[in-house]
Amino acid sequence: MSQRITAPRICQERQDSARTSVVRRVMDVLETFSGGRPRQTLSEIARKAQLPVPTVHRLLQEMESAGAIKKVDRSYEIGAQLWLIGVQNVAIGIVQQASLSLLTELARITGGYAHLTGLIDDRAICLASVAPGPGCRASVAMEGKPSMGSLPLVGSSPSLVATASGKVLLNSILRNQSGHPCARALRCLYLAAPEVRSMRVELAASAARRWATYHDVVSNTFSIAVPVTPPHLCSDIPPLALGLSFDSRRQLSTYSAHLHQVAERLSHRLRQLVADVLS
Repeated sequence: MSQRITAPRICQERQDSARTSVVRRVMDVLETFSGGRPRQTLSEIARKAQLPVPTVHRLLQEMESAGAIKKVDRSYEIGAQLWLIGVQNVAIGIVQQASLSLLTELARITGGYAHLTGLIDDRAICLASVAPGPGCRASVAMEGKPSMGSLPLVGSSPSLVATASGKVLLNSILRNQSGHPCARALRCLYLAAPEVRSMRVELAASAARRWATYHDVVSNTFSIAVPVTPPHLCSDIPPLALGLSFDSRRQLSTYSAHLHQVAERLSHRLRQLVADVLS
């Protein structure tokens, strides 16, 4: 006896087929992004995905509203939400496991907002952050909850030129890219020529003393950050910056020595964890 095909079943099959088609198109769009081309235009994405431009534009708009794609000028790049899903790997897990207790200690001792930022491609990404709570108890900032004063949200993308952590990471870009002129790298951040000259002087001073500070005049926030040496055994761990932020004026330089000590402890802990994973 042949199986009877009803109207509801046909409707359901069509809906399933439509969903599969949309998912397939979304994957085709996402697959156009790679390490070599982290940022590309609408026409480039449509050509590589072999899809009509209007279709790609509609998909990008929907993904942008969900945080999966970020629009920068006339180009697109992977958004923070999708990045968070994609980086749940061993390397990022090692960084978060190693840093959380140290960030909690920093927040408790200094009364500031402690955070760890990594350099992913050409963007700074907050990997972990802790705020001092009542009675100096620390609480972890979670994605989707409102920021507490100076505390960056996990998964947010701090500015490379307008935060202390960003300037530390920017120095790592300039230091690691041999033959890449400082001015050219800074122009990639859409800075004007006078800003490039000013930032070059500031970055040189920050690199010499191995810490950077920043004062956000809008929110009257002060921050300081130091570099963390990633283990050479695992190339997937990005350059890291350990930072503290305060909502009131402090003598930030007094925290540089303590931050460097904690950064060395974090680097040592990362080396141990990586060695354990690889053994």
